[in-house]
Amino acid sequence: MAFLTGWTKRAPITVDATKVGSGGVSAFPMLVPVTLPDAVIAGLAYTDGRDLRFCNDAADVTYPHELVSIDTVAKTCQVWVKVPTILSVADTVIYANIGNPAATMPSAAEQQATWASAVEAAWHFEQPTGAVLDSTENANNSTLRQSAYTASGKIDAGEAFVPIQRIEVPIATAPETGTVSIAAWVRSTSTVLEHNVIAGNQVCANRYMVGIEISTHPRVFWYTIDDGVGFQCVIDSAKTYLNQWHLLRWEWGGGFRIYEDGLLIGSAAKATSPIINGTWWLGNDIYDSRLRGQLDEASVTTASRNAAWALTEYNNQSAPGTFSAWGAVETLSSGTRLFHPRLNAGFNPRLY
Repeated sequence: MAFLTGWTKRAPITVDATKVGSGGVSAFPMLVPVTLPDAVIAGLAYTDGRDLRFCNDAADVTYPHELVSIDTVAKTCQVWVKVPTILSVADTVIYANIGNPAATMPSAAEQQATWASAVEAAWHFEQPTGAVLDSTENANNSTLRQSAYTASGKIDAGEAFVPIQRIEVPIATAPETGTVSIAAWVRSTSTVLEHNVIAGNQVCANRYMVGIEISTHPRVFWYTIDDGVGFQCVIDSAKTYLNQWHLLRWEWGGGFRIYEDGLLIGSAAKATSPIINGTWWLGNDIYDSRLRGQLDEASVTTASRNAAWALTEYNNQSAPGTFSAWGAVETLSSGTRLFHPRLNAGFNPRLY
């Protein structure tokens, strides 16, 4: 048993290997169980969670985390931890260190590191007013927000859209072409046919849009227009989208793939890469194929996410309390090893 220097308590969080896609995942931003145990709340030095730190059992590798929200009265939190490896053949255990009165809130850069590794944008939709903020270092924040904050998202808060409303985000940090993977939780509140979710490059000739269609049977689509030539990947869905949340991932990387609730539901060949840079619209497109419903936890990535990632992501975000579980709080005792909490920044361990 080892503790980070200055921390007096720790609690294990154990990931159920049966919830992880075959082969496991790496550099995975994991949502920890959102219900805080009483013992963890009691062990915190600060109710704002500034003393939360995550590491391995030996406390010689710390993991970046983003603290989106914490409420010790309601006993809830939204915390994302970048875990180096999560296995599918055995349970993975990480440790939440608590109880350091000298701790300060992790810096913006430290929290943004949770979303490194080709994540161009990650939006939680947690801002009641003003711009929708990107959690990555790229600062792909909205420049136009017509939609409305809602407290009833899939994971904590979300964004609600009615016809013609959209969010505009200029994404200039990504390479111009290449792999693009788009994910979002989507909930329809209308039976009107077409619901655009996210559209890329709405101010240039080469544009694309991803979304859902609600008709006699739902369909999930990816439409592209390359110099005036249209292409589409439309996959029938067995899901009901009206007033129900579903996690969708649309991906191009040597061809189109569409994942729904963690499972691949269809693919199509297409050699031409979409153009990634440009002005992105959330909730609408230039043709007014508007979303009537809600979005939550949307992201844009320039790295392929395989089937194991898609399934792990869905299991984690759809039911974080069954994907992993808090364990009993452990308390520092004499003779326990202590390590410096910033080894991943180049520090060497020191035994106290």
